[in-house]
Amino acid sequence: MKYSSLREYFYKLHNLLFAIILLPFLVFVVLYWQLQQGNIEGPFRFNELYSKVLLGLFSLIVFIDGIVAGVLYSKGIKAVQKLGSLGGKLDRFFSLTLLRFTLVISGSLTFAIGFYLTENQFFTVFFGLNIGALLLLWPTPAKVCDDLKLKGDERTIVLHKKDML
Repeated sequence: MKYSSLREYFYKLHNLLFAIILLPFLVFVVLYWQLQQGNIEGPFRFNELYSKVLLGLFSLIVFIDGIVAGVLYSKGIKAVQKLGSLGGKLDRFFSLTLLRFTLVISGSLTFAIGFYLTENQFFTVFFGLNIGALLLLWPTPAKVCDDLKLKGDERTIVLHKKDML
């Protein structure tokens, strides 16, 4: 990842994460709108058993997906913390954050598919909760410092987006 300042680093990181979040959001909105207009119909919309089974199955898939994302991120961060340079740490952090968001957001696509198949409103709620959970993971400068366990000058530089790297 090429960047000349920490402002540019966070700008690029946040823009890419917004784009990753936007894709399933747009898919869900289009599906929701088409289903509400009656242009398409979910194949299992009147079958409560399929609806409940899919809700449970998709929720389990998203839960496992979240755990995998958390484990991969945690292991990756421990390796990144041992790197010497701040630039190297930030490059690896960028990749790890991108991976984590991609894995978590794939759960949102799962809920969008579930909503299409069953038209069950619980998928809408879970979709919103999954997107909302990403707010807790959002990489602010303070969170980057905490996750990378930065101290001293490195922490000051990242927190205040000061220096050129």
